[in-house]
Amino acid sequence: MASSGDEDDGLRRAIALSLLNSAASPELYSEASTGPQNWTDQSTQDLPVAPSTQPLGAMNRKAMEQERLARLAARKRRFSISPPPTQRRSEQADRPSKVVRLEGPTVHEIIDLDSPRAPRATVLPRSKQDARHNTEVCASSGLQYPRGTVKKTWAFGHPRGNDIKLEEVLQKADLNIAVLSAFQWDVEWVMGKLDSRKTKMVFIMQAKEEALRAQYRRETATTPYLRLCFPPMPGQVNCMHSKLMLLFHPTYLRIAVPSANLLNFDWGETGIMENSVFLVDLPRLAEGAQQSKTDLTFFGKELLYFCEAMGLDKDIRDGVLKFDFANTSHLALVHTVGGSHYSNNMERTGIVGLSRAVRALNLQTQDPVEIDFAASSIGSLNMEFLESIYLAASGDDLPVEKREADIKDRFRIYFPTHDTVAASTGGTQVLFSRSQKQAWAYVGSANISESAWGKAFFDKAKKAWKINCRNWECGVLIVVPPEELEAQPGKVVGMEVFKGHVECPFKYPAEKYAGRKPWFFMEREKRSAFAALAGDA
Repeated sequence: MASSGDEDDGLRRAIALSLLNSAASPELYSEASTGPQNWTDQSTQDLPVAPSTQPLGAMNRKAMEQERLARLAARKRRFSISPPPTQRRSEQADRPSKVVRLEGPTVHEIIDLDSPRAPRATVLPRSKQDARHNTEVCASSGLQYPRGTVKKTWAFGHPRGNDIKLEEVLQKADLNIAVLSAFQWDVEWVMGKLDSRKTKMVFIMQAKEEALRAQYRRETATTPYLRLCFPPMPGQVNCMHSKLMLLFHPTYLRIAVPSANLLNFDWGETGIMENSVFLVDLPRLAEGAQQSKTDLTFFGKELLYFCEAMGLDKDIRDGVLKFDFANTSHLALVHTVGGSHYSNNMERTGIVGLSRAVRALNLQTQDPVEIDFAASSIGSLNMEFLESIYLAASGDDLPVEKREADIKDRFRIYFPTHDTVAASTGGTQVLFSRSQKQAWAYVGSANISESAWGKAFFDKAKKAWKINCRNWECGVLIVVPPEELEAQPGKVVGMEVFKGHVECPFKYPAEKYAGRKPWFFMEREKRSAFAALAGDA
């Protein structure tokens, strides 16, 4: 019998082989399960895995079957919803590491969001930015980012500063459950960052066609620690572009919203890409306590709404309610839910949801607003769309309330030239908004395109307003505290106010293109089997 380490490595290779060979398209496109299901019901919630060159059938079936039977017997002895901690720890020691089973029944375990493990040591923030927002609470709570922070992703070969590696985001040593979503995946690489002996995983992935979803389910049906979620992609919805992480630890929930896909170069391991990531750590409530949805902050309510819209299972969503959202009252989650939406659902998502989030944080203004939008991808732009972004950033009640806006000298779009990309790192998307008395930034997956933010219009047939969204997106609105603004009558605050809150990824004021060649996505080298795009980058 192979050692635990050998078995682990073997499974990583097996899982990797299962997915690369089977991918019908270069990306993992996912569409939703029919509805939230319990972990014990695998009918719609199995999970995909990594790149490979051989089918699962090429693996040693006899050895796999022997290992499967041994594990199945052990699981039957200990199967329960929530075994006592001492029992669980003792069983963890002899639990076999991950193995792909090719046939026979599958027994899935319930995710136990209350599973106790040794609390992790307090880790103090290392940057000035972290200190400003987090040190005061960190000293008493042991949380690293109790009020949230924005960091650059680490880039190989560059000095460390206010940056973070994927390993530092995940903190796998005591990670109970990892819920991960991205547009592009290198699943073998991702699996190498996690420990399947300790961590249950939910991958939220893109797969528009039922045949592809069924294929991913088959290939992961015998992987009990892994679950799949496919957000709905009806009709014109073609891109599950959202990046979101829910990382359940014994004493806290870490919520991360990166602009990076789950690829090694997006997380800086090749030294040629640099993205951004928002992180916030929420403390666990007292044993047995659970927050009511109605008592959540705006950030918490929109997170739960977005998770439910994606089809994330109820046990995961209920688990989120076991953590305290009190320190997120100054934040807003802004999402785009793919599909057509009317009434209240329209008001919560896309560009209409952005305007609602601005009002929820009391940032609406009739004063002139300066918009600076750094994008890694640009869609087909027109003045009507740019005016909608401007008015949403002002907090106008879209789409009904729409005033005239002269945006020509107040809206700047930053997109790299060919020479800039060739000579530097980059890749993030950030929207900065400034007026006389307030400043805030959006950090997330949405680029500057109608696909990302949706188009709101009046449906004459139904005699109602609606929004059509072709993408799934997710981001966070971060506010500069008013006391840090040095407002001057008649003057918009400067870009320097974002220092220590959200790092500006461009030079300001920037030079105009002036005939220089822009960067085209198709010029990017082909780095992995999942790297080709069918939509936004």
